[in-house]
Amino acid sequence: QNDLGYYDSAIYFRKLALNIKVNLKSPNQLDIFKTQAAIGYNYSSLRMIDSAFFYLRPALKGIIEELGNENDDVAVISAQLGGCHRIKKTYDSAKYYLEKAYEIYRKEKKPMSRKIGSISNDLGIISSELGRFDEALQYYQKSLKIAEHLFGEKHPYVAITCNNIANTYREQGQYKLALEYFERGLLIFQSRFKNGHVKIAGFHNNIGLLLLEIGDLELALGQLEKSIEMYQKLLGKDHPR
Repeated sequence: QNDLGYYDSAIYFRKLALNIKVNLKSPNQLDIFKTQAAIGYNYSSLRMIDSAFFYLRPALKGIIEELGNENDDVAVISAQLGGCHRIKKTYDSAKYYLEKAYEIYRKEKKPMSRKIGSISNDLGIISSELGRFDEALQYYQKSLKIAEHLFGEKHPYVAITCNNIANTYREQGQYKLALEYFERGLLIFQSRFKNGHVKIAGFHNNIGLLLLEIGDLELALGQLEKSIEMYQKLLGKDHPR
């Protein structure tokens, strides 16, 4: 059920399983904690964050008591808690849990792993939200390097990270660097999606807004018109975007 995205059904059956496991004569505590973690993950996928916290927090505490503080299960649950705090916009807590997961994965001595790349990107987003732009750029550059290593320089993941880097440079007022990364991301999506993509429209929009800030009104207008034209083509003229 979980793999198909039927999270409501997954929660229902996992809660039944949890109730059975808890009431066994000799319950397996570790199995209980892992089931709690799975239910918490399902709730987080549904963006029911308070319910996710209800299951993830005791699961993390229990697994640490059973297995210690540095193992893959602790890293996975910590990353999920970090993601939940990010949604709630409690960024300091999000950063705490994501850094905990990051340190566990870092000690696996696989510096170019997808897990580290993903958490680096999330930490970049959170650092940016906290106004720590230099720190955000360090995380984004690490995420970019890993994405290039794993998927190649023209993969959409690379383009999305370029967009994050560009937005961070824009926040810092480094418009030339921001434009370079926006344009790189745009070219990647254009090469991948010949018939258009909402991300291409988004890049044109971001470039247009950046050019407005720089004061290049004519070029800005051209980019914004391209953005509107593609949104209308892909989503229809009556779409809110």
